Amino acid sequence: SDKEGKKEEALGYFKKAIELKPDYADAYINIYRLIISEEEKINKEMEGLTDFDKYDELQAKKKDIYKRGLPYLEKADSFKRTVETVKVLRSIYEILGNTEKAKEYDGILSKMQG
Repeated sequence: SDKEGKKEEALGYFKKAIELKPDYADAYINIYRLIISEEEKINKEMEGLTDFDKYDELQAKKKDIYKRGLPYLEKADSFKRTVETVKVLRSIYEILGNTEKAKEYDGILSKMQG
């Protein structure tokens, strides 16, 4: 679709930006957002779903999206840490079942908000 094409174009643009400026935090955030935006489609499919196998399959797809987006968010966080990046990283690690990492970001968050 046209929307997909625009997304690919934007991804290419942000990846190019990172090549030119490897510490460009906002470009990493934007790549993360583009990847995560795929979740919307899956959420729509999950609405009112009673087929549990299908539900589990979609849940697994969502986790894959998070796994793909994660490295970009971590990069952004390493260059420009904000309460927002830390909160989102914590919740992604919770969703992916990595409680150690979730706790680590919880600690960081407490320090930031303290």
